[in-house]
Amino acid sequence: MTSENPEGVQDSEYEDLQVPDDEDGHGHADSIKKQYRWRKVIKEGLVVPYRTVHAPPLSFKTPNRKCFIPGRPVTAKIVSIERGTVSNYLLNPNLYVIQLEHGPYNWTIKRRYKHFHHLHQQLQLFRMTMIVPIPTRTHKERRSNYKTSILEMGKDESGKSQRLPRFPKRPEALVPSDQLEERRKALEQYLEEILKIRAFRNHHDTIEFLDVSHLSFVYGLGEKGKEGLVEKRTTHTRHHCTFRLCTCCSASCLRMQRCCGDCCGHWQRRWLISKETFVAYVRPKDGRIHCVMLVDPEFEVFSGAYVSGASNGVVISNLSRQLVLKCWTKRKAKEWQDHVRQLASSEHAKAFIGPNRFTAYAPVRQGIDAEWFVDGASYMSAIADVLQAAHEEILISDWWLSPEIYMKRPIVEGEKWRLDKLLQRKAKEGVKIFILLYKEVNLALGINSFYSKQKLVEQHPENIKVLRHPDHVSAGVFLWAHHEKLVIVDQSVAFVGGIDLCYGRWDDHVHRLTDLGSISAGHKVPGAYHKQMTSSKPYGGDVPSSIFQLAKATHAVTIGTVVHTGLKPIAETSSVSNLNELNETQVTEEEMKTTSAKVSFEENLPNGGTREEFEMEGQIILPEDIENEVLANGVVPLKGETPPTRRKLIRRVTRVTKEIRDATRDLRDDSKGWVNRHLWKRDSKDDGVTSGSDEEREDKLTDDERKGEVKSRIKRSTAPLEHDTVRHTASESTVVGLQGCAKLWIGKDYTNFIVKDFADLDSPFTDLVDRSTTPRMPWHDIGVMVQGFAARDVARHFIQRWNAVKDEKVPLNDSYPYLLPKSYNEMDCFHPTAVTQSSKYKVNCQVVRSLCQWSGGIRMIEESIQQAYIECIENAKHYIYIENQFFITLACSNTQVQNRIGDALLQRILRAHRDKTVFRVFVIIPLLPGFEGEVGTSRGIAIQAILHWNYSSICRGPDALMVRLEKAGIEDPSQYVTFHGLRTHSELHGDLVTELIYVHSKLMIIDDSVVICGSANINDRSLTGKRDSEVCVVIQDETFLDSSMNGIEFKAGNFGQSLRIELFREHLGLTNDNSVDLSDPISEEFYRNVWLKTATTNTEIFDKVFHCVPTDRCTSFLQLQEYHREHALTVTDPDAAAILLKEKIKGHLVMLPLQFLRDENLLPSTGTKEALMPTQLWT
Repeated sequence: MTSENPEGVQDSEYEDLQVPDDEDGHGHADSIKKQYRWRKVIKEGLVVPYRTVHAPPLSFKTPNRKCFIPGRPVTAKIVSIERGTVSNYLLNPNLYVIQLEHGPYNWTIKRRYKHFHHLHQQLQLFRMTMIVPIPTRTHKERRSNYKTSILEMGKDESGKSQRLPRFPKRPEALVPSDQLEERRKALEQYLEEILKIRAFRNHHDTIEFLDVSHLSFVYGLGEKGKEGLVEKRTTHTRHHCTFRLCTCCSASCLRMQRCCGDCCGHWQRRWLISKETFVAYVRPKDGRIHCVMLVDPEFEVFSGAYVSGASNGVVISNLSRQLVLKCWTKRKAKEWQDHVRQLASSEHAKAFIGPNRFTAYAPVRQGIDAEWFVDGASYMSAIADVLQAAHEEILISDWWLSPEIYMKRPIVEGEKWRLDKLLQRKAKEGVKIFILLYKEVNLALGINSFYSKQKLVEQHPENIKVLRHPDHVSAGVFLWAHHEKLVIVDQSVAFVGGIDLCYGRWDDHVHRLTDLGSISAGHKVPGAYHKQMTSSKPYGGDVPSSIFQLAKATHAVTIGTVVHTGLKPIAETSSVSNLNELNETQVTEEEMKTTSAKVSFEENLPNGGTREEFEMEGQIILPEDIENEVLANGVVPLKGETPPTRRKLIRRVTRVTKEIRDATRDLRDDSKGWVNRHLWKRDSKDDGVTSGSDEEREDKLTDDERKGEVKSRIKRSTAPLEHDTVRHTASESTVVGLQGCAKLWIGKDYTNFIVKDFADLDSPFTDLVDRSTTPRMPWHDIGVMVQGFAARDVARHFIQRWNAVKDEKVPLNDSYPYLLPKSYNEMDCFHPTAVTQSSKYKVNCQVVRSLCQWSGGIRMIEESIQQAYIECIENAKHYIYIENQFFITLACSNTQVQNRIGDALLQRILRAHRDKTVFRVFVIIPLLPGFEGEVGTSRGIAIQAILHWNYSSICRGPDALMVRLEKAGIEDPSQYVTFHGLRTHSELHGDLVTELIYVHSKLMIIDDSVVICGSANINDRSLTGKRDSEVCVVIQDETFLDSSMNGIEFKAGNFGQSLRIELFREHLGLTNDNSVDLSDPISEEFYRNVWLKTATTNTEIFDKVFHCVPTDRCTSFLQLQEYHREHALTVTDPDAAAILLKEKIKGHLVMLPLQFLRDENLLPSTGTKEALMPTQLWT
């Protein structure tokens, strides 16, 4: 087909692509208007956003597939011609090198004349189909778009329509060498004209000719890289599925795999893509990514028949998999081999090939913005703010995730900051959310990851994807876990630490023990003993009989109920008297019979008001007989002075309690308002009154009632109270911005897992323990936030794990996509509002991890966390500060405990002893392991097993650190190393109560300049690499300030010192006290007179007041039993106990009791289920 050229001369060597006539005779105006839509994009300077990576995939032959940047032209220039030998390329001897440019992207392709000719034929066919008016909606739209794109070419300066593309028809073999330049210009002009017409440019054959795909120009994926069609052999992609007959060398192994592949595999067309730090391929049939290979230390490329089975074959291999490819020609195979090798030698890819410090997968990154967070309150709040600012992706990896956790407290904005609702809100905005959860062994753990997955996915099934791993039976992994805790937003901000987004983790520096909310804390009742459940006595212990005698002798009966409506509280109280608290050792039987309580009733009224005023407010209901006796005599009658019968009193109180319960239930059903039904429960043996457990009441509710109750609870918790008759402890009143009595820990979030482990997690708003008898266990933890390249490295680890889990569990499920790492050249300007610029620190940061085949799909075992710990300990000059959940590391090599942290500490301390230099090691771990049970009973076997290995590492056995130090001639190891725990106290219903603070941190600070923080414990599970998966960051300061070490001038890092001082202030009770200098942690003045003195004093006072467990006073189980039977000072003299706590206790720091149960074998006894478990489970 020919057409006139501008000079009106017929040229038989060229073919034109013509525009079909508009058969309707109208409609051009509408088409012309549409052409301005994409021109607007040019003015706005838009790019292809990263979100398009997660757009619904399209087949490569889909019409008008969007691959180019809107409004940006594509220019082409043939820069050179490579002429091959006539014998090899008889018909197409010339190879045209084409330089292409599209926006900021540049790339080069090589094509022969036959490729141009094929493209022209396909476009001709396309044009012909546009002429035929097929009466379908899709075809009509395609015709309209085609005409519009032709009109977009416009007119030249003379007003004439510009010439349409003309293709040179003369065969390449007939073009003499002296006319090659003319042929070059003709092909170049043809290609430029094609690229100006949108319909032709977006045609799938043009896109393939240009080596372009929908991922080519995505902002965030880096430079375009090389792309093109190849054939891939379908079998033996992953290494763990490969049949190997030898392991001597890569080439030999590849040869054996080729033999197997030739027999079993077949070849399929795939679109291969190479980017900055990865290679991937896409299936053209559906446009989905089907493989992502990250650059890693074993990233290699081979070509040739020996390794691939074809002369034009290519093999690309890394730690996770290998791709066997076949190109159309040897030249193509050579081009791919050269390009992949060039990719591996590029700056950012080379950083992952290594070698890197600590043999880590990621290099050290300079100039990283970082911030630390102590305890979960600030950490979760910062995460919530960053999640709220997410634009593209949210990546979360957690050991345990509770969807109903509140990220910001007190709860003053309803469900806005509840995790599942926050993720749902972002998912509705189009943000893609990918979550990896540890799939627990149900018989061993009750974290119910299945419920978490279902709850999260139902928020937005399209944009929230959750995978659980491992599948224990198929993977053969029963003992190990995914223990990392990561939150990554847009691959630009990453949170790393020990804090799971789950129940019990939210806490602040106050470490509150009680959270009664709208339940009255109550007044102290003389003689009344409230059974307390703590880690020292998880099952309450025995109630002193003398207390019952005192209560019986005085008829001290107190029943308190506070029921809050939406406006004002209604209280029911029957308070006979507040007797002076008596020490049982000072009260004889005769004195108890003759003592009378002479305190008037009015003195006991809440807020100091009178009885009449209290009655007028409708806040008090008294049994009639008791009220008359109080008013007539002014005192409470003793036993034998004609009091009302106990049966009559119980009947009246039960009736009144039932009436109030019925009234509140009706009020709840009518108004859907929140009603707190946590009644102050007394032992039924004492007064016969019970309020029913939360679980029982929850079971009686219908689904609608339960949903309404949950909503109204949250709504009620956000409303300030107009009247408050609840007595607060000092700690409860310190919540900034908290009005009234809103709870900080809702439902299962209020926990003490030594008293009771988690259960029934599908009822999140039902309490797990009784708040009126059980203090919560405070949680101390640490996390960090990093940005920039370090955040990219954390995201890369998540992506590697996600893709490995997808390959293993859901390889054919397209709803779970492969993830792609972002470029290190295109960093987003992401500035979260959670952290102000002034609170960030400039640091060097390296991401380290524990990973292996089962946990990450890689053939090597990476233990870079352990290497980082060892090297940092060896290089420490002044001190080492450690906070960790465990300390299981022996001071010499051992088959049972393999990690070498203890040996590194030993050698560093011995070096300081030889050099006679001051060197300190501070270690803080939990006082008791976090397992349900009671030490010394059959329920405490798991606790005792961990205690055995902790103490074996610290002070017991030939391989313990302190034993080895003493053998080396150090008489007093405490001058170098000390071990501590944390404990706090409060009041519960007027009774003093204590609980250990569970240390869950995974932190080490070296010399105020190096910080290692993450999810790794000091044990083999976390450090050997082949067990639990872990992630940490190693942070080194870049900015320093003047300080001192042992009185000598020293440059301390801003990040390291600020974190250490914050921790010291919290542990020593100096949060609001700047009188103590904390800048020099190793000076004798601070170490002896502040640190050790505070810890020793706190330990002595806690033991004296509460009889805490663990304690050095109990070296055997028999002594522990006797110790439990002794009465603590809180029972014998609560006033003196309160004074001691107020005057002597400073902060939370206590000494770790190194003599606790030293005479006992704490390993599981033969015949117990714990004894059947391998030692590796505990270490």
